[in-house]
This record gives sequence, structure tokens and C-alpha cells, in this order.
Amino acid sequence: MEYWPLKPGTQDTPIGASQVAALLARVGSLPQEALAGVLLHWLTEHVALAQCAVFSYPPGQAPRIVSYADRARTRRLPAIAQDYVTRFHREDGSRQAMASVQVERAGPNDGAILLHRQTPADLGDGDYRAICYDQPRISERIALLSCQDRWHWLSINLYRGHEHGPFLPQEVACIEAFAPFLTQLVRLHLRCHQYDNELGSTLVQRLKWRFPALTRRDLDLLDGVVAGQDGDEIAHLMGIQPASVQTYLKRLYRKLGISGQRELFGLMLAPLTPDHWVASRSRGSGGD
Repeated sequence: MEYWPLKPGTQDTPIGASQVAALLARVGSLPQEALAGVLLHWLTEHVALAQCAVFSYPPGQAPRIVSYADRARTRRLPAIAQDYVTRFHREDGSRQAMASVQVERAGPNDGAILLHRQTPADLGDGDYRAICYDQPRISERIALLSCQDRWHWLSINLYRGHEHGPFLPQEVACIEAFAPFLTQLVRLHLRCHQYDNELGSTLVQRLKWRFPALTRRDLDLLDGVVAGQDGDEIAHLMGIQPASVQTYLKRLYRKLGISGQRELFGLMLAPLTPDHWVASRSRGSGGD
């Protein structure tokens, strides 16, 4: 398995200010599924590529598909991406590279980037090799791995086609030069998307880390509260009678040591300490 940490400042990024401005202007305005297509179109001006896929790795869960794009090679890329997150991600050498990062008490340094290079010959799982590499005619992949929000990883995968041959040393150097900018660009895009679509689930996750004894029913109740649902909607979500919602809320508030919704949101937004991060890590963050 070949992976290495990116050394900052080793390469000059071959991108002009006007290109940077144009790409940043699109951050957040693109549909999330279009992100990989923009990256692929832009990167192929510098390095020959066949596909691009972006995945996020929430702690303790299977990876999530963020975006993928293909240069007219196969129509099966949606199915391939789904097979990866449901069947093959544990066999990916990127998971081993991420797990190799030594985590200090306060968590890893945000912004650190690993590069992982993988060929079909590196894969022991024949189905993984056939579906994700052989069928779409992929010769190798370089993944840009960055740790964000402590143990939440982001992976930008750049795939090389058979017709391109292996990555040349100067092309690897070019990808290294682009890596910090690409990583920050994708992070910003995901942040914009998260604030619009996933802020509620993020707040609930923060509370779960702070109070690990919360049950699945507690979390369902919290999902409804942060989504602004009324009592009838929350009751339908939880499969209970509307009259029981207030009872469940009072029990939850007692469990959290608070008296109402204002204090609830205060807890969700309060900074997490290193002890919370370490506790969440100890409960498992590398699988699903």
C-alpha cells in the first residue's frame, strides 16, 4: 500500500488567480452531485483522468457518496459508487491510510492531507477489482484524503484510464500541487451544502457525542425538534400518539439536565472538549 503525507510548500500550484476566483465563485451554488464533474473538467486540463468521485467518511459509519463524474466511459458509475460504499469500502487501502494517522488527545490536525495511490493489483477482493477497476477500465487511482471535523474524513478520488497508462511522476507532482486547493474547495462546497441541508443532523450528532447514553428514540425526537416539526409530525416520525410527545420531551430534557428548548440548542452549539472527541473515537469511527 502506497500512501504519503503531503508536504506543504513543496510545489507551486499551477493555477492562476482568475481560475481560483472562477472556481470559488461556484462554491455552494452547484448542486452537490455536480461537484465531481466540475473538478474532472478542470483537472483534465492538467492531468489525463477518466473519473472523479468524492466520498465523505463520517465517524463510525459507512462512507457517503458526495459526487461522481465520468468522461463518457460507462453509464454504471452510479451503481459502482453505490457498490463501493455498501460492499467494498473496507477493502480500500485509503481506509488503512486514514486509520494509520496517529490521533492525539485533541484529535488530528485539521487540514492535514494524505495521498493514497492504488492499482487493481493492490486489491485482494476480486469483486472489488472487477467492478470498480476492470469493468470501467481504470488502471489506477490517487485519492486525496483530508481529516475534517476531527475524525470525519473526506476523499477526492482521481481515476486514471487504461488508455492513459500509469500516472507519471510529473503528473503526481501536479496533483500534489493542486491538493491543498482542491481539498479546501471541496470542504467549502460541502460546508455550504451542509448548512443548507444537514445542519440539523450535525447538531444532533454533536449532542450524541456529548451524551452517549441517548437512545435511538431520543435521537428521533431530537431530529424532529431541530427540523422544526410540530407535535403531530414528531409523533408520526416516532410512531407514538401526539399527546405523548410532550412527555417524551420532558424525559429527554431531564436526561440532558435542562428545562427547555432554548437550553437544548445551547447544548448543541456549545464547543466540544477533547474528552468528547476521544470518547467518540473510542466508540468506533473507522467502520460502519
